[in-house]
Amino acid sequence: MCSDAAGSVLLEMGAVRILAAAYAPSPVEGASDGQLSVTASLADGTDIPEVARIAEDALRPSVQLVQYPKSVLQVKLTVLAAAPDPAAATNAAGLALALAGVSMFGMVTCVSVIVPPTGPVTLGGEGARVTVAAISAMRHATLVQSEGVLSTERLMDGVRRGMEGCLAVEAALRQFITG
Repeated sequence: MCSDAAGSVLLEMGAVRILAAAYAPSPVEGASDGQLSVTASLADGTDIPEVARIAEDALRPSVQLVQYPKSVLQVKLTVLAAAPDPAAATNAAGLALALAGVSMFGMVTCVSVIVPPTGPVTLGGEGARVTVAAISAMRHATLVQSEGVLSTERLMDGVRRGMEGCLAVEAALRQFITG
């Protein structure tokens, strides 16, 4: 897919198609610690920094950056079809890193769930959205983000459902990796 990448994948989740490429570590001047850099763009070249930030924030806790001193690990995401989806982008980036052989504490997977409204309608009547990224094997959330108004109880329900979704996505991605 990307001949110069150490690991690459074309991931389809629903209508979303994302090409992810993880590159071999490259030296960084003046840095002592390893760094992770994720960029994301649409097929026409338009940058989508919010998607890149969410994917990078979700993946950083899993990548063993101490193994890559004075280096940057770069992941480039290109959304080929449908609207940018941070969960799909995170899954594609994590899979590309795994295929590149990057040292990680575990595979990070990500899902977004809709928590139905129980009171006043939010988000155009759909409820609130909770995005959860996790190292599922460790039952460790690396990112929780919500959009809309939620009580603590409803947020925790969204996180629980998100963690269950992450386990299911991880099983599918592991099956892909092992053939």
